[in-house]
Amino acid sequence: MGRPEKQQSIALRKRVWQQVAEALYTEEKAITANQISGVDRKTARHLLRDIARLGSQTAFAEGGLRIRDSYYYHASGKHLDLKERIAQKVAEVIPVGSSVVASPGSTVSMSVAALVELGKYVVITTNNVGVVDVSRGYSAEHIELLGGAYRHGVHATVGEAVVRRLGDLKPSIALIGVSGMDIHGGLFVRHEEELSVLRKMVEIATDLIVIAADIHKLADRDTWEFARIDELQKRKRVQLVTNKLESLKGADKERRDRAQKVFDTWNKHRTILAV
Repeated sequence: MGRPEKQQSIALRKRVWQQVAEALYTEEKAITANQISGVDRKTARHLLRDIARLGSQTAFAEGGLRIRDSYYYHASGKHLDLKERIAQKVAEVIPVGSSVVASPGSTVSMSVAALVELGKYVVITTNNVGVVDVSRGYSAEHIELLGGAYRHGVHATVGEAVVRRLGDLKPSIALIGVSGMDIHGGLFVRHEEELSVLRKMVEIATDLIVIAADIHKLADRDTWEFARIDELQKRKRVQLVTNKLESLKGADKERRDRAQKVFDTWNKHRTILAV
């Protein structure tokens, strides 16, 4: 983003923040995207979602308000328009009445928010605290947060307690986020402590595994592999929901080529929904 565009973006956010701040001191103590002036509804929704996240992304320390620093929060603010498209498609793919186990990840959180906003009745079990964040203000009584050791870096619970509880469940769908993919169909996460939880989630799903990953994840191979498409397809139906390749803007040729190869790998398995 060039300097003029960046300054314009900052000015836009300031205007929205000012309107939000004023609205929260009114009797209603709320504001909707339709009430934001000077910006289209879609952009207003994105910015309001950003602001809402700050409820768990801020901390009062050293006499002031600061943004928390972690991999999850760094990732959650990136490529929001691409993630929003994926979230809406995931919400369409998951049928009413499904039981869903949902992994950590900002795209997963947004997908659950889209489900809740649509009013779809689904039962969701998750270790993703971000799901609770984005579901605030909605009727979300059918969401179970798994107890375990909380890890700020992934904004989720992990450990044996989570894995044991998952072993008691038989969800119809596993909704899985990733931090990277490779040309061999591998699925990766950033933190080793996520491995046992994600492996259990894909194991217990009875009908379908939905991988929610923005197009940039296809260009990035991360640290820890927890599954491969060929192994998953031997036992389950698998669906990758990602973005169209032309959405990978600003990437160098190496990353574009890598994303193309990963895209082709999944397309070969007839598993891609590109939005």
